[in-house]
Amino acid sequence: MAPLRIIQIGTAPMVHSAHAAAALRGLPETFQLEGIVEEDPELLRRAAGNSAFAGLPFLSWEEVLRRRPDALVIETDEHRLVADAIRSLEAGFHTYMDKPGSEDQEEFRRMCRLAAKKNLVLSLGYMFRHNPAVLQALELKRAGKLGEIFSVEAQMSCCNDAGYHRTLPRFRGGMMYYLGCHMIDMVVHFCGFPEEVIPLNARTRSRGVECVDYGFCAYRYPNGVSFVKTCASEINGVNRRSIVINGTKGSFEIRPIEVQSHSGQLPPVLRRERAPHLSSAQTVRRTLSQLRPLHPQRGGESVHSGVRRETARAHSALLPVTPGEPVLSATVRRTIARRKHDFGSPRPPFQLELPQKREK
Repeated sequence: MAPLRIIQIGTAPMVHSAHAAAALRGLPETFQLEGIVEEDPELLRRAAGNSAFAGLPFLSWEEVLRRRPDALVIETDEHRLVADAIRSLEAGFHTYMDKPGSEDQEEFRRMCRLAAKKNLVLSLGYMFRHNPAVLQALELKRAGKLGEIFSVEAQMSCCNDAGYHRTLPRFRGGMMYYLGCHMIDMVVHFCGFPEEVIPLNARTRSRGVECVDYGFCAYRYPNGVSFVKTCASEINGVNRRSIVINGTKGSFEIRPIEVQSHSGQLPPVLRRERAPHLSSAQTVRRTLSQLRPLHPQRGGESVHSGVRRETARAHSALLPVTPGEPVLSATVRRTIARRKHDFGSPRPPFQLELPQKREK
């Protein structure tokens, strides 16, 4: 099958425009990035010196219409994302758009209605929807193995400089809107829409900037309460990013939800899940994902499992369960080679906990 012909619209610095281009170019068997559109003269000047866009032609919107690619990737400024996605859909293109979405609900609804009316694919940059661990948790939820979900506890923080903090006042929701949206997406995926939203956002003023850099929100449901926490000033916050899904029959913890390595090299990730009630005729799935680094972060490399920055190769194999094996918790282990520059000790990327059997 021929690769999909893609043109990227925008090179905004706050969204992941450079990462998107690098990911698309890193998957030549799937995508053919034909060019970049940047209508802002200053951003165009910056993009011309960015290695992620090196060798790519900078096109006009009229050239996009003439070329008729298979899809457009929208990576413009956050406040322009939906307007540019609407322009793409109106022109009849399948569209990928970075997150968060829009502060204007009616504009967002118009975009969604337009995609549905024209029968066009519209995808947003919520990469955790495609995280292998999240997909496994959703499989367990649908199979009823976690029971009734009563809460999700989700954290996604970082520790950034004053420049990052100065961008947050642009958004009414501050850090919760800009980064917490990823975790809100996870809460809604597992629990649906809440009965009540209780915001508890705050300002740490840790960088001398007046902004809402601490986001916390509780979501009340008929059978429990979920929460999302996100902070731009939390030391080691990236390594504490996690999602915990709690159900009446089991809980599922994903930690970390992203992997970092200062060596720039990452080994395969092995996931294996077994439950005690499976018979010998049933099987469990093992997924092997080969992760590759994508972009530098503080001298190292960061890898995200997702659409926008996805470079994982997943291969599945079915393994039989040993009859009668008393496995009461299934732990997923990341097989990290002990390299000189790797940091931290190996930890399970996610863990499934099932109720312990009571002794008679």
